[in-house]
Order: sequence, then C-alpha cells, then structure tokens
Amino acid sequence: MRAETTAIVFQGLQRDFCAPGGRLYPLLEREIVSRGVVPKLLTLIERAREAGVRCYFVPIEFSPDYREIARAQGILGAIRDAGALTRGSPGARPIPELEPLLGAVTTLTAKRGLCAFGTTPLDEMLRGSGVDTVVVCGLLTNVCVETTARSAYDLGYEVVMLAEATATKTPEEQAASEQHAFPLLGRTLTIDEFFAELGAGAPATTA
Repeated sequence: MRAETTAIVFQGLQRDFCAPGGRLYPLLEREIVSRGVVPKLLTLIERAREAGVRCYFVPIEFSPDYREIARAQGILGAIRDAGALTRGSPGARPIPELEPLLGAVTTLTAKRGLCAFGTTPLDEMLRGSGVDTVVVCGLLTNVCVETTARSAYDLGYEVVMLAEATATKTPEEQAASEQHAFPLLGRTLTIDEFFAELGAGAPATTA
C-alpha cells in the first residue's frame, strides 16, 4: 500500500449513534464503549493526516418525513421508527470529538442507505484521486461497514478492514463479521499494522 493511493472511509460518528442521549446510542453503547471505538477512530484520523492518507466521512441522514425509507424494514425501518438521523437535527451532526478534526477529512453529502458508495459520489472522488485501496471502519460493523466493503470489492478496489475500529450491537455479531464476512472481501489489519505497511510506523509516545 501507498499513502497517496489509499483512502480511509468511515461512517457512524454521528450523535444519534455515538453520543449519550442519541436516539440509537442505547443499542450500541456497551460495544462502542467496551471496544473503545470512538478514541480509536479519532486517533486513526490524526495518524492518517500525518501519513498523508485521505480520509472520507460519509454521514447518513434522511428527510424529516423519512420519504427515502418510508417502506423500509430492518435496520432502516428501525432508524425511521426511532426518529433518528433526520436532516438538520442535532442527532445527525458529527459527534463533538470529531468536529475539531473535520478539516482533516473530506465530508461527503449524506448517504440515504447503508453503503457509503450507494447514493454518494464517493467512487468518482476516489478514482479521480488515483485511489486503489479502500480502508473501511466505523459503524455498524455488520451493516454499513460490511456493505461498503462489499461495494468497494465489487468496484475493484483492494479492501482493508480495520476491525478494531468498528462496532455493532453485540459481540456475537462483531465476531460473525470478523470471522466470516471480512475474509471474503479483503484483509483485516490492526491500526498499527496498517500504518506499518504504509511505512508510517508507530505513533510517537511521550514520557
């Protein structure tokens, strides 16, 4: 991998998912906190900026009347029924910890479904920048992360999953993605392994 042809695509760092009081936070809190996903993602962005790796944040949001998913069942139906992630709402905003780093990432127009590629210009942007490797992370592991990885795979990108920087509702669901889905789509690396392959090494430490 080379930094100049690699892009990190992350999803889920929005208040309804990751902030206390968020409409979907009670479903995810245990796993997000126990896995330390938010601090890992923030550190990942900082290290990527230092290494010259592009980062793309793909939020999700819907019209206040949910016209885009009016007939949806499953996870999108659950979002609609919870009244979450409506355009302009506080819950659709990035989490406060991410806001100081937004200058280091490219934020796309919000998607309307599970895939970061599906209703956004992400593929065009990546190809226009010469990207050939897509690194996926964020939330939810077995929904948006897997769906994005599958699309990246189908589009011909080399795919890397940073599993430690992902989370979903339960350990069992997380394990299923890591053990069964990810190996079919590409490689799974730790954050340190990813940067080592780029030649960026370990982050500097202070005494």
